[in-house]
Amino acid sequence: MKQNDASPRIDPGLFFLRLTGSLLLLYVHGLPKVLHFSEELTRIEDPFGFGPYASLIPAIVAEVICPLFIIAGVYTRLACPPIIAVLLVAMLAVHPN
Repeated sequence: MKQNDASPRIDPGLFFLRLTGSLLLLYVHGLPKVLHFSEELTRIEDPFGFGPYASLIPAIVAEVICPLFIIAGVYTRLACPPIIAVLLVAMLAVHPN
């Protein structure tokens, strides 16, 4: 049986996508929320009425902690659903247009 010539290139490509996507999420969205926490509390949208603190903490977990797990390659499948949930809330409830 002949080996597929494309498979040695798939792993570095997937690693690059995992690394760059996580670093971008961490750098563009996560770190500003952590570094300017008190300012973000006054600016964050509260689409479900839980309060700004209860809206900001899940966003920080999904945009800082989860990308770090994905970069490390640990619990990757568990780290993705919180990111998807926060992005869906942002897309559908906070910025529907």
